[in-house]
Amino acid sequence: MMPYTGPPLRILLISSHEECRDTLQQALAEAMTGQFQLFWVSLPEVAEKRARELLPRIIFIDDALIGYSASRIVRRLRQQVPKAAYIIVVNPSNTREAQRAILEGARAFLLKPVDSQELVETLEQILASADVDEEPGTERTPHKRKGKAIVFAAPKGGTGHTTLAINTAICMYRQTKEPVALVDADFFSPAVDLALNLHAQYTIQDVLPRVSHLDHDIVSTILASHTSGIHALLAPPPRLSHYSIPVPQIQEIVAGLKEFFAWEFIDLQSFLDETAIAFLDSADSIILTVLPELTNLRNVRLMLDVFAQRGYSKGKIRLVLNRWDMRGAIPAKEIEKYLHMEIAFRIPDDQPLATYSNNRGIPLVVSHPKSALGKAFRDFVLYLKEQCARIQENPDETMAQKPSFLTFWRE
Repeated sequence: MMPYTGPPLRILLISSHEECRDTLQQALAEAMTGQFQLFWVSLPEVAEKRARELLPRIIFIDDALIGYSASRIVRRLRQQVPKAAYIIVVNPSNTREAQRAILEGARAFLLKPVDSQELVETLEQILASADVDEEPGTERTPHKRKGKAIVFAAPKGGTGHTTLAINTAICMYRQTKEPVALVDADFFSPAVDLALNLHAQYTIQDVLPRVSHLDHDIVSTILASHTSGIHALLAPPPRLSHYSIPVPQIQEIVAGLKEFFAWEFIDLQSFLDETAIAFLDSADSIILTVLPELTNLRNVRLMLDVFAQRGYSKGKIRLVLNRWDMRGAIPAKEIEKYLHMEIAFRIPDDQPLATYSNNRGIPLVVSHPKSALGKAFRDFVLYLKEQCARIQENPDETMAQKPSFLTFWRE
């Protein structure tokens, strides 16, 4: 028997014949010592939808499908679930169809009736090669990882919080080599896909049906891989009607990703509806981006009022002053006095470079690492790591007395 110690192995069988399912079920039970889940689809026309929902690790395809060839099914499914391993189950007289399926991307074929020993050898080869091809940044099992979820927020667009979130994520991965996830939680005007030049097939919508049973395969399939090494969970395309996610599912997404990623950075929309509040409630820290402009400061102050009403501790919030040295900027000391909070970090002004970087879809820490902005982002990551390490050593620090924003503002 083949020892298997990973999470339950999701297996999908596409066959028009119930006896094929029973035979494979018995062979798998004889071949494996670990857990597996066998799902069966008898109608080839619904196979694509089912495979997309399940994201199985292994897909068995019977060659005796009614109205469909196995090679055609492989070709179509690989467009939907490219990371699955496809195995064709064929009659000894139909090896030609197996060869055609292999040309379409199948990994192996088994002759009917399926022999448990042959099944063991095939699965061992496939699972071993999957380990070799593992994507960087995610792990096969959670291993009880407890990452940190950090929300980047701002009271309106144009404050630079998306640019800060993206470049922070990349710098964090480069400095720590720990897995980093970037979540686009701006459902009004998503921008992470454009800023990273990503054209992913999946979005956060695809996580929702699977959020209660996230595992490595689901995470590595749905989150888009960026060349910098980070992984991105993208927002749905912008639409006229607002898209929202139930609060419990947001909590599950944030908590679930923390099991796979050491750092989870969330780029939040500016409108604080129930969805946005759920992300903020679930976060370990909030990075609030401030511009040295009077209108922006008033909006930041109102946002801090909301945070106070939610009961967020003072240690949970960090003010980052963006473009602090721009012409005509309100001095930092005046900003701190107005907001009744210290500024945690300052980002210099280089709006042309930031705009150029976003328009190209190449983060500036990649394209211009030696620029003043690039250095500031790297220094911000050092600051962030120091703060998180200090809080980890003294966990009561973030649960200190609640900020007296309301008291100050009512004066």
